Amino acid sequence: MSIYGWIIWLAAFAGILLAGHYIHQHPEQFATASQTTASQTAATPIDPTTDAIRAFKIKQFSITKTGRGKNTVAVGTFTFENRGGRAVKDVQLRCDHAGENGTIIASSSPTISEPFEAHSVRTIRNLNLGVVRLQIAQSDCEVTGLSLVSSTKSP
Repeated sequence: MSIYGWIIWLAAFAGILLAGHYIHQHPEQFATASQTTASQTAATPIDPTTDAIRAFKIKQFSITKTGRGKNTVAVGTFTFENRGGRAVKDVQLRCDHAGENGTIIASSSPTISEPFEAHSVRTIRNLNLGVVRLQIAQSDCEVTGLSLVSSTKSP
């Protein structure tokens, strides 16, 4: 190896040493996105209501139409599962109703005020979803909100 080869090799080695020393002295500038996100998530407390919404699921539902013409009403049967550790109430749903081609032609937002115990499964029948169009062929529903049942009881 010529003298120039050795100089290039030494320069490269010195550069690597300097870069390693700088990274060691300033690690916060080189944290990965996942490390930053993980530390921010660990520091951010989870809102109990948000956590309860995540744990409250619609296991299954079916919607039927009753009546005729402008008096057609959508009625649903819903089975809910509360996987959370807190009882909830005032469950707010959003149901989008679509025609044969998938276009949403109506929406409804019923609220179920009855309580759901923690770690329970419960079916609600004949939930009135309001007046709908006859053209409705499919529906999709999701939980959009709820309230936590107070854990304190008065004496």
